[in-house]
Amino acid sequence: NTTSIIDYLSLTSIDIAAVVLPFYYCYGLSIFHTHLKVGGSMILQNNFALLGAVINNILTFKCTGFAGVPSHIQILLRKSETFKSTSFPHLRYVTQAGGKLHPSFITEFIQTFPQINFFVMYGQTEATARLSYLPPKLLSDKIGSIGKGIPGVTLQVVNNQGNPVKPGEPGEIVAKGDNIMVGYFKDEDATNEVIKNGWLYTGDMATVDDEGFIYIVARKKEIMKIAGNRVSPKEIEEVILTIPEVLDCTVEEVSDELQGTAIKATVVLTNSYELNFTKEKIFKHCREKLSVYKIPRYWEFTEKLQLTSSGKKAKKV
Repeated sequence: NTTSIIDYLSLTSIDIAAVVLPFYYCYGLSIFHTHLKVGGSMILQNNFALLGAVINNILTFKCTGFAGVPSHIQILLRKSETFKSTSFPHLRYVTQAGGKLHPSFITEFIQTFPQINFFVMYGQTEATARLSYLPPKLLSDKIGSIGKGIPGVTLQVVNNQGNPVKPGEPGEIVAKGDNIMVGYFKDEDATNEVIKNGWLYTGDMATVDDEGFIYIVARKKEIMKIAGNRVSPKEIEEVILTIPEVLDCTVEEVSDELQGTAIKATVVLTNSYELNFTKEKIFKHCREKLSVYKIPRYWEFTEKLQLTSSGKKAKKV
């Protein structure tokens, strides 16, 4: 897996990575492994909240690479006052994994920094950890795609019968390769749920296009059933995140006395905007872009993004 990542990122001993991810997190560990193998360097920053220090380190140490999860990219683009106006002459590439970064942020990044190669990547801890990447030159044509399997990995989207899906047909992403885990430690039942005939069943639902590029739709367990309709929360989040005043959005299914279940959206605003105006702007946009049954019934607005120690969104339990 390390060799494959080195190959598609073209890493060498002169590369210097700005690291804001912990090494106990598989994405962070892959940065350690790749730069160790090529003899590169790493600048360690254990507090991403200090945005000025992160930007200063990239500039001071002439970092050639930066790796982040979606929240890191979103915060840099919409919370930092200086990031988008700063020139990074040595920054050759940026990688993003650890969850889906919505296309509106990808577009915003590549329009702001057209000279920086932006790699969308996909993986799982059970795959040690990288499974796919999308070459930067294809970003505009394949926006929203996680690309195809990396060297050494066979990646497919299959239906309930285990057969590859047709273009546009939904299915589950499965993977095979030497990077796939043997199983969960002392948990045979959990292992048998995800490892079937040598394939890792990722739990991610996706479609493919005519050229075999993969597009994630939702987590298998995240699909909501609202008033008899199957709804993907990512589709609704995507619409809300196109609003410039929105930093992040989480859509979930909640109990509702009237119809049993309903949709709730928790929206993180970038700054202290006039709340009523911003709310109405979001509601109007949803009415224009979403079917009636996909418009959230409940809303919560906040200015604080709750993150785990690895930078991912902290999901409610």
